[in-house]
Amino acid sequence: QQIPNHISPVKKIQLYDYTESNVNKFAADLKTELSRLPPKNIDEFMNIFQTKLNEACKLDKPKISKRTPIANPWITGGIIASITKKHELHEHWLQAKKEKVPTATL
Repeated sequence: QQIPNHISPVKKIQLYDYTESNVNKFAADLKTELSRLPPKNIDEFMNIFQTKLNEACKLDKPKISKRTPIANPWITGGIIASITKKHELHEHWLQAKKEKVPTATL
């Protein structure tokens, strides 16, 4: 029995990370660049815009997830951010465990 297309899991590919800090960096960099060298036409503007967007928000490696809003509507951006933070903290803990801790002598 086949699963209908509208139910089968679809992978979501994320190329950009539009966190508040990334968007603020993008806006500040774009404003600085446009103030320094105003574009002569729309093509120049779009080139500057895309360059600054890629510098601030484009991921080095695309994220692929099966957690789409349709498949998992309860997985919010906040939950994903918490999961990511938990993984980072776990990695730090694993690294700390590997380091030799000097023992205190009394």
